[in-house]
Amino acid sequence: MDKGQLEVGARTGKLADYYEGNYSQASYKVLKPAELTRYTQEKLTLMRNEVFARYGYTFSKNEKLRLYFTKKEWYQAEKVSLDLVLTPIEKKNLLTIQSGEAQATLAK
Repeated sequence: MDKGQLEVGARTGKLADYYEGNYSQASYKVLKPAELTRYTQEKLTLMRNEVFARYGYTFSKNEKLRLYFTKKEWYQAEKVSLDLVLTPIEKKNLLTIQSGEAQATLAK
């Protein structure tokens, strides 16, 4: 392909099928706080960190998460910083999920 050209294509099927993990919705749609109330604090923590895991975040400072994601066939640890790769939807959802985690912790 020559410089300046783009490849245009189309995918068919459900959007969720293009994202690995149990909580793929955190990467492709804006989550509402009310949607998160059905999840425990532990599940919300996994949901939030799964966004990072899809990009190959290494979890070098959190042994529990590193071990959890290492068991996932799709996970490949390779990055220590994701500042430049997270989408606006993911960034917004990460804040919403963190807020949900805090609420779930207070409810215990």
